[in-house]
Amino acid sequence: RDILGANVLFSNANLNELESLLTDIGQKVSGSSDFIMKVDTDEFLTVHDGNGKSDATASRVIEYLSGFAQNETHPLRLLPGNARVGYVQGSIPSERVCKRDIHSTPDNFPLGKIQDIDWFKAVFDSRQRINLINLGGHNLGGPKQEKSEATTQFNIIHYHSRCIEIELENTRRVLERHD
Repeated sequence: RDILGANVLFSNANLNELESLLTDIGQKVSGSSDFIMKVDTDEFLTVHDGNGKSDATASRVIEYLSGFAQNETHPLRLLPGNARVGYVQGSIPSERVCKRDIHSTPDNFPLGKIQDIDWFKAVFDSRQRINLINLGGHNLGGPKQEKSEATTQFNIIHYHSRCIEIELENTRRVLERHD
């Protein structure tokens, strides 16, 4: 557990087995957690500021999460069961960055616009039984865009699009991990 109370789990499981493993973990920890989100190593949790910007500072994330346990009117407590990450901001491949170093760290890549994508990531309410956490932790069949009360202020910065050489290597690893 870190200072935000987040549990980070890593697994070498075959990707074909990961959905049942994630669901099992979600069901086992749900009684001792407030909510569960599945994120990848190229995804970073931030908070949308309500003005079209993302705030990735630890203090803003702490501010958004603080008071959840004691405050009955906290926005995350008022969600009607499972919810969704409200916003996503993807990286943009950059020829300039890739020519300099194909292994550049994510912070060197420009980011695209913040978008509201209703299927991107689910925020599972741990007060109810978790039925399924899919491979990507996506909000499939969950709260849709028109149900704004089921939307959190969470924003995921997704550094998925990088140099083509890295994309090819990552794709090869995924195929191998699916057997």
